[in-house]
Amino acid sequence: MRKLEHAFARHLGSLTLQDLPADPAFVFCASDLTFGVNWEFSRRRVGDYLAGYLREPRPIKLARAVAASTSFPPLFGPVRFPAGPEDFVRGKYRGEDADGLRAQIDLSDGGIYDNLAMEPALRHHEIVLVSDAGSPFEFETRRWFLQRLLRYTNVIGNQARALRKRHFHACRAHGAFDGVIWGLIGPFGEQQAGDRGEGYLEAFVSETIGRVRTDLDRFLPREFEVLVNHGYFMCGHGLDSRPGTRPPAGLDDWRWPYPDMADPDRVRRALRDSHARILHTRWLRGR
Repeated sequence: MRKLEHAFARHLGSLTLQDLPADPAFVFCASDLTFGVNWEFSRRRVGDYLAGYLREPRPIKLARAVAASTSFPPLFGPVRFPAGPEDFVRGKYRGEDADGLRAQIDLSDGGIYDNLAMEPALRHHEIVLVSDAGSPFEFETRRWFLQRLLRYTNVIGNQARALRKRHFHACRAHGAFDGVIWGLIGPFGEQQAGDRGEGYLEAFVSETIGRVRTDLDRFLPREFEVLVNHGYFMCGHGLDSRPGTRPPAGLDDWRWPYPDMADPDRVRRALRDSHARILHTRWLRGR
């Protein structure tokens, strides 16, 4: 775990949560393995509703917050948060073992509890925009034992994401907030891309972009450019679907962020190894 934090520190240096801007508000989510809920790192507060929130702000390094939110198991173990029970206030848990539990807060990847990181936004904002950057659920039948074990966890994760999305739509329908949610594939695809004359078509997204790996391997520059292009237009189509939701400045002119990667054939060549996790050649091809 320290190696992961040190790796982020090489890029983030000695920055702390208090060095983050007041607006926009950045929130880094982790999963509290002790109490089984979503844990927040932000300039405004640190903690969760069961353990409580830190009584006083402290200089928590940004690298530690990012590391805790990305400590994906089993490759990285949990992060022990250095605080005692006296440091927390407003915690809802009142059991006899409360002090002992608050003295051993273990944090892991935020996606374990909320893979869409929606919780901090749903309770505090009138307009909520959610980008589901997870890979599409694959329909398949695998018979190897270890593959079946992984399949069980994939199905559990898929239903958790589905429940989160249903909760989003239900709350929006009841007027709790307005907003839109979009993903890597659909529901905004072929029709909207044809209307605008911009964006990748749905069939191409499913066959090519939808197969890009979601693991700890860094994206090459061309992969990054394709994903930014696609995310830009998916966000725009999503905002278009909610007439009352005004697009942010610059999102209504429909220009490709990276026009060099607008051509499907060029994208296919750039992403030809992007689905592979082993025995690939993208490292050799470099940039």
